[in-house]
Order: sequence, then structure tokens, then C-alpha cells
Amino acid sequence: MKISALSGTRVQAGRTTFTTENGETRDEARWIGVVGELIDNGLIEDRAGKGEVFFVTHRGYDIADGLGPYEPEPIDPMDDFPKRCRWMSFRRR
Repeated sequence: MKISALSGTRVQAGRTTFTTENGETRDEARWIGVVGELIDNGLIEDRAGKGEVFFVTHRGYDIADGLGPYEPEPIDPMDDFPKRCRWMSFRRR
């Protein structure tokens, strides 16, 4: 689903929203581009013709089935922590 409002454009699939709440234009441009690429490659279609609600095509389902289930990689909380501070202990005293 692609929803445009005064606050910006929101791209979402199911319960996941891909654009930020604060209307980050670079982020919006990226996700609007993704929707365009999915349409151009015949993976989704706009049956209503309004550019808001899209449906996965037969080809889209075929490709998705070939990808297999989505399994996110585990997140290491230390990845975003500055390397110079990793020596610190986070144990309670």
C-alpha cells in the first residue's frame, strides 16, 4: 500500500511500514522507487488504478516461493556501540 498525505508518503505491506514517520524524503524516494520496480518487473499490479493498493501477481508469488521463508539474521547489540567503548562492563553492581 502506498499512501500520500501532507506529512509525506507511506509505503507499507501487511503490518510493516517501510517509510519513516518524520517524512524523510530520501527514504520515501527509495521506497517509492521499490514499488515502481516491483510494478515494472510484473511482481505487483495496481488493479484499482489509483496507485495506492497493489496486489502480488502470479509471477510475484512464483519468485517469492523460490526465495524461501524469511529468517532475519540475529542482531548483535554491540554492532552499533562504538568499538572504543566495548571494553566497558554492563553488569549491575
